[in-house]
Amino acid sequence: MKRIKVFLASSIVEFESERIALKNFNRQMENALIDHGISLRMFVCEYADNAVADGRKQDEFSHEIDDSDIFLVLVGKRLGAFTLEEYDYALEAQRRRGDGLPRILAAFKPFEDADDSAKSFAENLSANAIRADFNDITELKAALALAIGGLLSGVVHIQVESDRIVMAERIIRY
Repeated sequence: MKRIKVFLASSIVEFESERIALKNFNRQMENALIDHGISLRMFVCEYADNAVADGRKQDEFSHEIDDSDIFLVLVGKRLGAFTLEEYDYALEAQRRRGDGLPRILAAFKPFEDADDSAKSFAENLSANAIRADFNDITELKAALALAIGGLLSGVVHIQVESDRIVMAERIIRY
């Protein structure tokens, strides 16, 4: 069975509703893909083992990034230090692996009052990252579905339409 793993990085507070919606969307996508021998897993830190770590908890998250195919970072009004650390680690993992993985998808929710951390991140985004802008969860889901589709090219066709995603001949409504 082919496995695709997505690591979700963002402010837990700022993007709480988006994180929940993406976790649920991941289950919908996995249900559509499982019959094609594809497992889809999303790592979301708030669902991770909360046992006391031997080292820093971020070191455990780094291991999850090493094992990911897609690194999805959500950026809004600000970019926290841990999210930036995870992004930098994903870039390093991509260089180290040499296979273009994890693919980095940076999704920006526009805010006129974004602080310098978010603005600087947008200005200095790596050429190895895919940039997507989203105003609502529908646009964010579409960006993620397209990133997953890029990994499954030639295996499963994924088509994003205005009100739905057609994946593995199943329709997922937004």
